[in-house]
Amino acid sequence: MGRKLVCAAKIFFLLLLALAAGVWLNGVLNTNVRSYLTTDTGESEGSRILFFGTSQGANGINPLFLWDAAGIEAYNFCAPGQYIGTTYYVMEDVLSRRRPQAAVLDIRSLTKPEDFLTISNKLYSLPMIADPLRRFSMYRDVIAEEWAYVIPLFRYHNRWKEIGRADFEQSYTVLGCVGEHHVQTEQTALPEIAEQEAQPIGERELAYLERIAALAQEAGVPLVLLDMPCYTDEETEAKTQWVREWAAGRGIAFCEANRPQAYGGMGLTPEDFYDGNHLNLRGQEKVSSWLGLWLAEEFDLADARGTEAGDRWEEKIRLARQVQNDRELAIRTDAEGIFSLLLSGDYTVAVSLTGSYRDGGEAICRGLLSLGMEEAAYEKGGAFVWKSGEGWLFSSDGRPEFLWTCSPGRDELAVRGTGALGEDGLWQTQAELLMDRQNREKTENGVNLLIYSNSQERLLKTIGFDAADGWRPLS
Repeated sequence: MGRKLVCAAKIFFLLLLALAAGVWLNGVLNTNVRSYLTTDTGESEGSRILFFGTSQGANGINPLFLWDAAGIEAYNFCAPGQYIGTTYYVMEDVLSRRRPQAAVLDIRSLTKPEDFLTISNKLYSLPMIADPLRRFSMYRDVIAEEWAYVIPLFRYHNRWKEIGRADFEQSYTVLGCVGEHHVQTEQTALPEIAEQEAQPIGERELAYLERIAALAQEAGVPLVLLDMPCYTDEETEAKTQWVREWAAGRGIAFCEANRPQAYGGMGLTPEDFYDGNHLNLRGQEKVSSWLGLWLAEEFDLADARGTEAGDRWEEKIRLARQVQNDRELAIRTDAEGIFSLLLSGDYTVAVSLTGSYRDGGEAICRGLLSLGMEEAAYEKGGAFVWKSGEGWLFSSDGRPEFLWTCSPGRDELAVRGTGALGEDGLWQTQAELLMDRQNREKTENGVNLLIYSNSQERLLKTIGFDAADGWRPLS
């Protein structure tokens, strides 16, 4: 009897452990592969414009640029693969807490069949819905698999082989906006949009669109349908035409951002896309700025910059500005641009000066001096660590051997020096820049920068400039 009780207790304990692991993993896996969706924790409060829709909007609409271009407070609730049914529940939840001056719907999911998206696609937006009952209603209505909702461990059964370190790291958006910096190379011209005869969208998609329109009307919030820039096919354009006519028949504003006339106003080029469907960071800035001006004119929105409300918004978006600065810094390879962005953000930077680093590289020298490095320290070379707001934390000061460590965020940064005789018979210092015990240097003959984002608590980039290769950036 005693053994049976012990055995039952062990089984019960293992079941509890499995349940706890499932709940924990669900928290990790409740977003997509890149883990960039978060619940709305108040960032949208005070927004006059709210965006909803798919990855076209998630990657293409940056509220920071709407603010900088037109002084409009905005927030982005778009998400990759956000099925129109999911969009309805996200909007319903958000409008129960917020009353913006307009709700903008990216229409791309209306032109795609429901089976175009996987169950995981439809679940990406689940964390955006704060009300658990509404969240369950969305799941039951859109997915119709309640058992998987009740047992969260099974929701992402198709992702087990994809799980990596990124799934366990905190990540940040810019007021809900994500971004890619890559430039697509497949297209050499902008999308050629030919008007097609209208083709109806799916019945289920139409039903959700009607519900969204009724929801906005009931909340007293004007609805805008937005056609984002992207490369489309004839069927998509035919369905877009049908949505355009549907909106016109109901007096709903339709923003024609995917038309050659709009491209000209935006200054858009093929290099502003990272693939055929999505804008990169450069395209994001152009389209968002244009969209801010369009919305300001369409709804007669006053520029809030310089007002008391604008000052409150600026305080609210401080982290968003830092994340945007990080994104810009991550793609820069020119020394002048890198050091300029370092001065406007919050970073810990490790620097190594080795080999023939004095032979040219004037822009790098000026950049280091702009951070407060003394010329005598630059001439000695070695390794250094600089932090925003605190200045230079460490300098090897010409010593051939050294070891210095610190812990920015959850990571371990170390600079280490070893002495060696060079070919000229002189003692030379070889400096290493280590993050989490891995040497991140790109060159042993020039300058290396290891840049850590203090706001996001992660390694942002490492880049080297090789003196023997014309100071070509190595990343």
